[in-house]
This record gives sequence, C-alpha cells and structure tokens, in this order.
Amino acid sequence: MTKEQLDFIVAMIAGQQTATVHLSLMFAEQAGVSKDLVAESFRQTAELLGQDVMNREIIVTVLNQIANGINTSTTEHQKNIEEMIKNFLH
Repeated sequence: MTKEQLDFIVAMIAGQQTATVHLSLMFAEQAGVSKDLVAESFRQTAELLGQDVMNREIIVTVLNQIANGINTSTTEHQKNIEEMIKNFLH
C-alpha cells in the first residue's frame, strides 16, 4: 500500500467519523436530547463490546473519538482523530 492510498483511507475514516458526529448533533438537537447524553451512549457502546470482538481496540477508539467529537465539536478534534488512525495503521 502506498502512502497516498493510506492517506486516502485515513481521510475516508475521519470523514465518516465527522459525519457521524454531525448527524449525532443534529439528532440531539431535533430530538431535544442533550449532546452529552448522545456522546455517553457511544462510550457505553464501546464499554459493552465483548473482548472477543475482532479489532476491538480500534472500534473502541473510534466510538470514543466520536463521543469526544460530539462533546467538543472542534476542528482540532478532527486532526486528533486523523493522527490516532494513522498511528493504528503504522
């Protein structure tokens, strides 16, 4: 795999996380639910994953990053997501 291909995959995953954060925030607003409650739901999902789930550590990280994105909703957070994904893939 080339660096360009890896960068493309990282960007796609980061984009999907960003979209999930965006949709979660929209859902919370439309439903009249606290964004913190939505974020906590992602964290609880991460905690409930069985130890035997393939790639569990990466999935837990992604779920927690989405939760953090919901709580913070900043551009800086998006950069952190991309860096964490790159670290997992190297």
